[in-house]
Amino acid sequence: IKELAPKYGIKVLGLLNVGMVSYNGQTLRTLAFNDPPDGGGDTPTDGSNHFIRVFEGRAQTIAARYGSFISAYEIINEPNISYDLWMDSKNGSAEIKPERYAALITNAYHAIKSVQPQAEVLVGGLLIGSPPEGQDHDQFDYLYQLYTSKWVDQYRAEGLGSRPGWNVVPWDGVAVHPYFLETSKLFPLLKDFACKLRDRGDGHSRLWITEVGAEAHPADGPREMPGDEEVRQANYLRDVYGGILNDSEMHNIIAHTFWFKYEDFVPGDYTHNYGVVRLQENSTHDGYSPSGKVWVHKLAYQVYQELAFGYKVTDKLLGQNLQDPNSMYFPETGQEIAPQFGTYWKENGGLGRFGYPISRPVFANGCYLSQFFQHSTSEAQPTARPTLYNTSSATALSTTPSTKAPQVRCCCACLATNSRRARISRKPTCPPYPRTAPTSPKQGIRWVEPSCTTGRPTAASPYMATPSPKRSKKSARRMGRSTRYSISSVTALSITPKQRARRLKCSWACSVPTC
Repeated sequence: IKELAPKYGIKVLGLLNVGMVSYNGQTLRTLAFNDPPDGGGDTPTDGSNHFIRVFEGRAQTIAARYGSFISAYEIINEPNISYDLWMDSKNGSAEIKPERYAALITNAYHAIKSVQPQAEVLVGGLLIGSPPEGQDHDQFDYLYQLYTSKWVDQYRAEGLGSRPGWNVVPWDGVAVHPYFLETSKLFPLLKDFACKLRDRGDGHSRLWITEVGAEAHPADGPREMPGDEEVRQANYLRDVYGGILNDSEMHNIIAHTFWFKYEDFVPGDYTHNYGVVRLQENSTHDGYSPSGKVWVHKLAYQVYQELAFGYKVTDKLLGQNLQDPNSMYFPETGQEIAPQFGTYWKENGGLGRFGYPISRPVFANGCYLSQFFQHSTSEAQPTARPTLYNTSSATALSTTPSTKAPQVRCCCACLATNSRRARISRKPTCPPYPRTAPTSPKQGIRWVEPSCTTGRPTAASPYMATPSPKRSKKSARRMGRSTRYSISSVTALSITPKQRARRLKCSWACSVPTC
C-alpha cells in the first residue's frame, strides 16, 4: 500500500470488516455487534458497546499507520444483509441493526478523521433488498434509519461538520452493491438513492458502487472461443460503465464504480466466476498457481480496457499531423507510426517487411511503449547492449545498430496461432521498465515478427502464444465473500486489440520469453 500503490498511481479503498475485530488474541463474534450500548469507554454517551469500541480503536490504528496512502474506508461489508452475521447466528439474523450500525460508523468516523481528515469514510455497501428475517423493509428503509438515528443527531448537534474535511453527517459517501439488476432498472434505482441523500440534507455524499458484476464461466482454455456467458458479462460491463459515463446526471451522483472482481474465486473450495480473468491453477487443482499468471482473459477484460482508455487501440486516427513532414501517417489503415519506431521501420524493411501500422502506440502491460503492425509488434524497452536474439528457425537479423540509433534486439514469434487470446509469457525477473517512451541510446526497440503467416495481413496481438496446461473442470461452488483492497478509478492493465473474429490458421504454437 505504501510502495506499489503510489508508484503506479493507484488510490486505495480499504474495507474495514468484522473480521478485523479481535480482543485478547481472539476474533469477536459478529453477534456482539448488535449488543446494546453499555456505557463503557472514555465517552459513556457515545452509544458504543465492546465490539464497537474495539472496531473503533482498530480503525484509528490503521488510519494512523497508512495516512494518505489509503484514500477511503468502507465501514463493514453489506451491513443490511450481512453474510458474516447470517453465518454467526446460524441463519437466525442477517441484519446489523441500523441503530447499532449508526453508532459504529459515527464512532469510526471520529476515530479516522481525527488522524486523517482527508480520508473519505463510506457507509458499507448496501445490498438491494430485504434481510431474510424481515421482509417488511429494504435498503431505503435502512438508510433512512441511519440518517434519523440518535447518534447521527448527536453528531449534528455537536457541529462537527464544520471541521475541515468533515461532513454534516458521519460519513462522506454511501456505498451500494446493486447486483442482479439490468441497467434499465439499475440507473433509476441509483437516482432514487441519490434523492434519498439529498432529502436528508446531505448535499456532500455521493454514491460509490463498490461492487457490481456478472458471472461468466470462462472457456475451457485460452484458445477456445468465448461462450454466451462471456458475451453477456462483457455487454453488461459496457452497459454499466458506459451508461454512467454517458449520462451527466449519473456521472454527477456516482463517485466511483468498482467491478467485482479481477479474478474468479479460488477453484476447488468455492468458485464464483465474477472475475474478468481466470488464473492458472496449481497442480492439485484446488487453488491458484503461486505465479499468478492468467489462464484466460475473458471478453469483459478487453471491454474494461477499451473503456479505461476511452478508445479501442485499433480505432483510426484523423491524421492531424499530415502537415508535418516527419509524420508517418497511413490512410490505408488510419494509423501513424510512433516517432520512436519510425527510423527503424524505414531503415530495416519498411512496408514490405513490417506492413502498415494497425494500432495506436500504447503502453502494453503497463511498461512498454508498443505498437502493432500487420506483420510484427514493436516494443521500446531499455537494454544495456545491442544483442540480437532469434528464437525460431528464421535467420537472425544481421543489422548492427549504430551508436547513435536506438539499440535493437529482435525476436521471431508466432503472434497468434488458432487463438483469440495469445499471451506473453513473462519471467518474474523482468527489470522494472519505465512507463515513458525511451529517449536515450541505452534504450532500444524490439521487433517481434511472426514466423508463420497466412499470406494475408491480420491484426496482430500484443501477446505471443504460449502453451497452456490442462485445467481441471472439476469445481465445487458455494457462496463466499472476500475482503478486498480496490482502486478508485478505472485502470487499464494492458491493451489487447480486438481479435474476436479473426484467427490465423497455423497448426502449431511457439513461446518466446521476453526477458
